[in-house]
Amino acid sequence: MGPSSSRDARVRAAWEADRGYLLAIAAGMLGRPAEAEDVVQEAFARLAGASIDDIGDVLGWLVVVTRRLCLDRLGSAEARRTTAIPELPEAGQEGVDPADRLTLDDEVRRALAVVVDRLSPAERTSFIFTFPEAAPSLRGRKRTQLQQGAAMRIVIFGANGQPGRLLTEQALAAGHDVAAVTRRPVEFPITHDRLTVVEADVHDAPAVDRAVEGADVVLSALGVPFTRKQITIYSESAGNIIAAMSRHRVKRLIVVSSSATEPHHHADGGFALNRVLQPLVTATIGKTTYADMRRMEDLVRGSDLEWTIMRPSGLFDAPGVTAYELHEDQAPGSFTSRAGLAASMLDQATDTRFVRKAAAVTTSEGVPTLFQMIRREALKKK
Repeated sequence: MGPSSSRDARVRAAWEADRGYLLAIAAGMLGRPAEAEDVVQEAFARLAGASIDDIGDVLGWLVVVTRRLCLDRLGSAEARRTTAIPELPEAGQEGVDPADRLTLDDEVRRALAVVVDRLSPAERTSFIFTFPEAAPSLRGRKRTQLQQGAAMRIVIFGANGQPGRLLTEQALAAGHDVAAVTRRPVEFPITHDRLTVVEADVHDAPAVDRAVEGADVVLSALGVPFTRKQITIYSESAGNIIAAMSRHRVKRLIVVSSSATEPHHHADGGFALNRVLQPLVTATIGKTTYADMRRMEDLVRGSDLEWTIMRPSGLFDAPGVTAYELHEDQAPGSFTSRAGLAASMLDQATDTRFVRKAAAVTTSEGVPTLFQMIRREALKKK
C-alpha cells in the first residue's frame, strides 16, 4: 500500500469513527444541522490534504479545525447582520416619524416589564425576534430575575435516576416549574401540580428539542452504570441538548460529569483511594464512562451557552443535604452525597460564580469512610 492509499485509509477510518462526534460539536455551536454537515465535510477535506502521518491525535486535530470553522461562520454571520441592517436615524431627524422608531425610555421599559411578565418563554422569544431593539432590555431583566431566585421553568434530563429525582423534588420545593425528562414516564414516582413528566430519549434529537422548548434552565443529571462496552450517552445527549438550547435561545446549562475525568490526589483519600481504587476504576470498569464524559465536557465547553460542569467525587446516599464545598476544576474532598449534588446543581441555576467553568463539588459534613461507602454501595446492589 502506497503513501496515498495509507492516507486515504486513515481519513476513511476517521470519518467512520468520528464524524458523528464532530457533527454534534458543530451543531451545538451553529444550531443548524445542515451547516454543521458542511463544516464537518470541510474539516475532513482539510485532513485529506494535510500530512496526516505528522498528526499524532487525529480526532483532536479534527475537533480544533471543526471549532475554528464554526467560529469563522459565526463571525461571518455576525458581520453580515451588522452590515446588512442600516442604523435607524435618530428620532426627530428630518423625514423620520418618531412613532416609527422604538424608543426604550423609562415609560416604555415599564410597559415592556408588564408585557414580559405575561408571556410564556416561547412567546417571549417571539417578541424579541419581532422587536430586536428590545432584546437587550428584556435579556437583562430576565437574568436579573434568575439571579434573584424567581420561579423558573427547569428542564431536568435524567430525572428518573437518584440524583435526578432528588433534583426534581428540590426544584419543586423551591417553587419552580419542572419538566422531568425520562424514557419511562410511567415509572416516575413523583407527582406535583408544577411537574410535567416528559417522555424522551436523549438519543432522539427531535424529542430533546421538544423537551427543551420553553425552558429557562436545563439541568442534566444523566448517568449510567459502569461497563466495559462503548458509552456514548453523555456526549450524544450533550450534542442534542446544546443544539436544542441554541435553537430555542435557552442559555443556562448545568451538566453532571465526574472528578475522575481529571484524576487527581484527594487530600483526605489516603493510600487506598489515591493509589489503589481510583487508578483501578479509571483504567478498567470506568474507562469508557470517563472517556465519554470527557467528550461531553468538550462539547459543552465548545458551545456558546452559559454552562457549568459539575464534577462530584464518589457518590453516596445521605438522609438530606449537608454542607458541601465547591472548587474550580478539582476539589480536595473524596465523596459527594447525591442530595448535595442535586442541591449544588439547583444553586448553580442562579449562581454566576462558575459560569463557563467546571465546579468540583464534595460533601464536607457527614462523610463516610472509604470502607463505609464501599459497604453501603455494595449492600444497595443486593
